[in-house]
Amino acid sequence: MIRNTLLLFFTLFIGFQLNAEETVVQGSIKGFDSKTIKIGVYKDYITNEKEWLAEEIITEGNFKLSFDLAEINQVVLKIEDKETSLFAEAGSVYNIGLSFDEEANRGQAFNKFLNLSFPFPKATELNQQIKSFNRAYQDFFAANYAKMMYKGASKETEAFLNSWTQKKESMSNLFLKNYITYALANLEDISGGSNKTLESTYIKEQPILYRHKEYMNFFTQFYQEDFDQLTLKSGSQKMMKALMFEESLDRALEELNILKGFESAELTELYLLFGLYEVYHKKVINQESSEKILKQITEKGQSDENREIAANILKALERYGKSMQAVNFSLLDAQGEKHALQDYRGKQVYLSFWSNASIPSLRELKVMQKLHEEYGDKVHFVSINLDDDETINQTVVAKNNYKWDFLHFGGNYELREAYQVTTVPSYFLINEQGGISKAFAEGPIEMERTFFNTLK
Repeated sequence: MIRNTLLLFFTLFIGFQLNAEETVVQGSIKGFDSKTIKIGVYKDYITNEKEWLAEEIITEGNFKLSFDLAEINQVVLKIEDKETSLFAEAGSVYNIGLSFDEEANRGQAFNKFLNLSFPFPKATELNQQIKSFNRAYQDFFAANYAKMMYKGASKETEAFLNSWTQKKESMSNLFLKNYITYALANLEDISGGSNKTLESTYIKEQPILYRHKEYMNFFTQFYQEDFDQLTLKSGSQKMMKALMFEESLDRALEELNILKGFESAELTELYLLFGLYEVYHKKVINQESSEKILKQITEKGQSDENREIAANILKALERYGKSMQAVNFSLLDAQGEKHALQDYRGKQVYLSFWSNASIPSLRELKVMQKLHEEYGDKVHFVSINLDDDETINQTVVAKNNYKWDFLHFGGNYELREAYQVTTVPSYFLINEQGGISKAFAEGPIEMERTFFNTLK
């Protein structure tokens, strides 16, 4: 078994090496000298975990990143917490310009974006063709948004869909054609197209495009919360039994296929993967059972891609298993004193991430003040501010006379990524030994009940 697995890995590895070509992205950016710029790809479009392929220190405003690609891929460029992306073809060289607009990103704790330009754009180049389509799509959406909200733009939508469907037929680049196809599918979905027709036309009758951003965007948008709702429907009992009591992948897929009517076992499995990942923290399915099903997919999944996605999901969820240690940190508080996570051993830690640009963050800090007054002798309250300007942390603490530890992230962007904080406020409950008790825990209003029940 081990020998066969190694042989398969070796074959896939060699195959990639033979097909991969050196690709180069190089260019300039002002104001970031001595900072690290990284380039990577998405491992998959369900977990959206990234794999970094190359990095370099920006020197005199210039950078050059070389990496191997085997096919057209969306590549992500990142400096600190700022990102942009482009579509790269294997073996090509891209000359680009990057810039950062402070005003356009003001108040953004997340999703800070770098501006990307091509000094010598060619209309026939893939990125320029996608940009041209995106501009037409955005113009249409802006002009018809109000009508679309009331289902009153059916004629305009149909005309736009027909126009671009005809245009893409003359295009030779398959990646571009698929990009337009699934962007239009998203538009049909938004404008109220028949779910049955959309599913049949764009999913059931088409190959799975795992590495294509727009296909997977459509897939995840179309099936968002679908599995969650399916578990509540009449007739789902056998599937739930297979997942939670029998913990049998084969039986779960069999029952799921009856419920969804997929002709492809691979598609049924991909739907299950997305569903299990989406509801994991809601505990719709017992978490241990979900992990066992995912483990089975890593071992005997219907495709290499499904096995890889299952492995990526398990790796993402591992960070928040009860036996996993919380990522350590050493940060300064509003008074300039240093605190490390290990300093809080011996009591539970209610850890929050917040930003001054987030109204819910500020509102819930007020609620947490009352929670701290009630349970501050039994629980360590720690709030980490994610604003670039550290004086904001100091001002908020002084203005509101908060008494627990307010730390500033201090430019430690890796810490935010380690905790997978993508929205603020976000909360984590850490046990007395420094392990994760609950990731993405309840906010202070709901947490009051938990503390009341456990800290009597």
